[in-house]
Amino acid sequence: MFSLTDGALLYVSAAYDAMWGRDGARLAEAPGDWIASVHADDRAALLQRWEGLREHGAYDEEYRVAQPDGAMRWVRDRAFVVKDAMDQPYRIARITSDISGRKAMESRLRAADENKNDFLATLAHELRNPLSPIRTAVELLGRAGPDAVSVQGKARAVIIRQVDHLTRLVDDLLDVARISEGKLTLRQEAVELDGVLKAALETATPGLQARHHAIEVTAPAQPLWVWGDAVRLAQSIGNLLHNAAKFTSPNGAVRLVVDVVADGMVHITVHDNGIGISAENLPRIFDMFAQGAFAPDRAHDGLGIGLSLVSTLVTMHGGRLTASSPGIGLGSAFTIALPLMPAPAAATPASAPSAAGLQGAGSALSILLVDDNVDSAEMMRDLLVALGHTVELAHDGASALALAALRTPNVMILDIGLPDMDGAELARRLRALPALAHTRLVAHTGYGAPHDREKTSEAGFDFHLVKPVAMADLQAALRAT
Repeated sequence: MFSLTDGALLYVSAAYDAMWGRDGARLAEAPGDWIASVHADDRAALLQRWEGLREHGAYDEEYRVAQPDGAMRWVRDRAFVVKDAMDQPYRIARITSDISGRKAMESRLRAADENKNDFLATLAHELRNPLSPIRTAVELLGRAGPDAVSVQGKARAVIIRQVDHLTRLVDDLLDVARISEGKLTLRQEAVELDGVLKAALETATPGLQARHHAIEVTAPAQPLWVWGDAVRLAQSIGNLLHNAAKFTSPNGAVRLVVDVVADGMVHITVHDNGIGISAENLPRIFDMFAQGAFAPDRAHDGLGIGLSLVSTLVTMHGGRLTASSPGIGLGSAFTIALPLMPAPAAATPASAPSAAGLQGAGSALSILLVDDNVDSAEMMRDLLVALGHTVELAHDGASALALAALRTPNVMILDIGLPDMDGAELARRLRALPALAHTRLVAHTGYGAPHDREKTSEAGFDFHLVKPVAMADLQAALRAT
């Protein structure tokens, strides 16, 4: 509290010492000394408000205070003139509160909001990119003559490649959501690394070939075993290969190198001669939504979640992911380090699932397809007919029950989100009919989380296919291969 008559300091709280990082007792000797700690950018405006306090009667300001060690603390400073019985001002009272925590939270919220907006804009961009060639390819197919085999083949290849890209985007988004909710689980077992590498290369090769990159693989001849989830490990290595293809200008070189190191670890490294990573971006390259430099023909490509996802998956396997780069334009290397395990005892190869109870396995099947999306149902029907099967359609559960009882199909492919009943409920009702005891039930749905698969399994489904389904998975479910 200050006196307006002589400017003397009448009282200062003991909290001043911690808030200002100065001795409050010394403030009595120099009442104006507090202003020296105010951040230089805030000082002039605050002095103006302080000097105009007698005229205006009060102020409420937020500003920064510099600590002796250079740290900054945010405060809210409220000052008002105290008047006597004659309504004459004679003192100034001040209440100063530490609001550093609130300001830090506001800063994080603003950053999160900016990240959200950037992410949504990037997501829209990434979704439009594959949708554009898909639509163009469809238009081309409609205009190409029946004899334009090469045009048709090229259009189909474009559509398949872009749908695969969309599927990868959706899968990454779902994985990030599961990780944030602590719901991502691994199905770990002894895994031979060669099979993981082949699966990763299979998924990444189309992207590498599309950009005309040379791919070189170097790995030890002896089998290497790790304890892990083969699908997630292949996904992680595939993501690194996909990134190398994406962030390397066309006609580049990508190397996949596997090394056994002395500490019982195996290093799986993806090298490229692409755009590289700047020194300032390298420490945050695994942060969610991080975007570094980009290839000249692939501006801001990707959602910025792939490397964060790979880092999390590798850590869940007891390994680590590291990145290195000499700098912009000089390429980069990403290394997955995993602990090796001894080769397991020879295991009996798993026998192929029995086809007993499935009439027509490996030949023409009678199929009942149930989907309320008419376009999706008709396209799938036409594909199944092209594969040599007989197909009937139903668009709701009640119609499906009636047709199934009448036709007794070999296979029923069911959507889960039907208008009149849940697909799982429909499956339970179908299983209750003795005539359908041996009918194969295949869930064909956009829901692909582990609990979704558990739900369909409990309802009596034999297969769970996630839209958009790959041809190999569809044929495996039909047993037509």
